[in-house]
Amino acid sequence: MKTRRILFIFSLFFICSQSLFCFSVVSSAVGGGELIDQKYTCDGEGVSPGFSCRDVPLGTKYFAILFIDRTSYFHDVHWFVYNIPAEVTTFPEGVGNEKKSTVMVGGKIVYQGRNKFNEFGYAPICPGADEREPGRVQLDFRPHDYHFTVYALRKKMEFDGEREDLSEDDIIQIMENDGGVVGRVTVAGRYTKKTGEECCAAKI
Repeated sequence: MKTRRILFIFSLFFICSQSLFCFSVVSSAVGGGELIDQKYTCDGEGVSPGFSCRDVPLGTKYFAILFIDRTSYFHDVHWFVYNIPAEVTTFPEGVGNEKKSTVMVGGKIVYQGRNKFNEFGYAPICPGADEREPGRVQLDFRPHDYHFTVYALRKKMEFDGEREDLSEDDIIQIMENDGGVVGRVTVAGRYTKKTGEECCAAKI
């Protein structure tokens, strides 16, 4: 059966302005409505999302990705990727599942910071997962809103990727001070954790 390519569910909520660059995010396997497909969560395979971008502003030398749970109390960081060369306009799924500080994308080296568990790479969406005790999941079946933001930077970030416990605000400040943000765009989606035995198949 042929898979129909449609907009990835994160793009249901799109924040951009004329002064910032815009991009399209597509996936071949998404659900419907406003929910993020469980493929990208601890209820499924826990695959890191892919994306592609276009209409990059002049002066862009690098990209950075910041993926945040906006419903969690501390705005948990699920993924932070930086120093992505501007030539890399397509980011495949699964890159963030490599728990390393550097990974190869399109023949280029890109860098991953630490997530909410102080691990490198992608922390799968999992409302209720306790950042203080990886692998433990609390009962939290509220809908959680997730923001996936791509930043266009004018220069390479001289960033200490070994730093731990960085908040969303810390990372944004570092990008603004060190990378020189020339544009950004946010797409978002929502997820509610499954209940019962189906919950939490992926390692988190």
